[in-house]
Amino acid sequence: MVIGRYPRGQDALADTVVAAFNAAGLHGVSAEDVMAYKWAKLCLNLLNSPLAILGLSGEEAWNDGEVRPLLAEVLEEAGQVLGKAEVPLKTLPGDQPLGEMIAVLRRPDVAPRPLSKQALRVYPSMWQDLYCRRGRTEARYLNGTIVELGQQMAIPTPVNALLVQVVDRMAERRELPGTYTVADLRRMLATGG
Repeated sequence: MVIGRYPRGQDALADTVVAAFNAAGLHGVSAEDVMAYKWAKLCLNLLNSPLAILGLSGEEAWNDGEVRPLLAEVLEEAGQVLGKAEVPLKTLPGDQPLGEMIAVLRRPDVAPRPLSKQALRVYPSMWQDLYCRRGRTEARYLNGTIVELGQQMAIPTPVNALLVQVVDRMAERRELPGTYTVADLRRMLATGG
């Protein structure tokens, strides 16, 4: 848990909260630039949309050579937009920076990870929103943020835009996760939705 003042800074209250987290056995980190960590977390959460659409857990997606390039494209669009907007990104020690994550997703020789029963049941919150047929998701606030910023920066973001469109449509129609395949998404990208 990264704690700091918005938009920048640190104070005694933030230090007290970090100490309380650490005393409780949770990992708390003080940060002068908490927004740089928040933007990096947004990038990770961009992957919630394709996982929900495809009906996959993160581990299943990692093991799928057809899905990984799509995930890389989602993150590449975000990296281009955030780079041009000069938005700083910071990750916690042990987490992969955006560029490294994209490079790994792009590698064709990634060895599949063994899938435990628990890993197969860990789905992002957006998957849960679709599964429970809530009629709404946070796609517009996640991928939609990249689309809007891309428009401001004159950088196309077709993959993120499509993901917002598809997730919104799925939520409206109460469609379940896994309704679409990577091939369906590629076809929609080629035909404009």
